[in-house]
Amino acid sequence: MHHCRISGKKRSRALAGAIEMRNIILRCGEPFNGDRLSPMTMKYPFVENTLGKKLQSGTGLSVDCMTCHRNVKLDLQALVDRLGEDHGCMHWDLIKVLFCQPCRDAGRGDRNLAFTNHALTPEQRSTGAP
Repeated sequence: MHHCRISGKKRSRALAGAIEMRNIILRCGEPFNGDRLSPMTMKYPFVENTLGKKLQSGTGLSVDCMTCHRNVKLDLQALVDRLGEDHGCMHWDLIKVLFCQPCRDAGRGDRNLAFTNHALTPEQRSTGAP
C-alpha cells in the first residue's frame, strides 16, 4: 500500500488553508446567532424518516408514476392525518399505501412509483416559508 507523504512546509500550508476555510465557513469571531438557523439545522444528525418529521421540517415530497409519467406533489398534512405522524416516509413505506389511479383505472401496474424529496432553499429557510 502506497502512502502519500507531505513535507513539513506543505503540510503547514495545507493545514493553514484548511483552518482559513473553516474560519470562513464558521465565521469565527462573529457571535453565534441561533435565529438564522432553521429548526431542521439545529439538530445533528438531521433525520427525516417519518411523515411527522418531514412535515415539521417543512420539506416537500412528490411522486412520479414511471408508467404514465404523471407527477404529483404530495400533501404531507393529509398524509399525516391519514397515516399518522409516525408512518415512515421512505420509498418502501409509501409504496405500500400509494398508487397511480389513472394506471389502476387503465389496468396497468399502478405501483411503479418514484419519490422525490424537496429540500428547503436558503431563502425559504430564512423566511420560514415552505
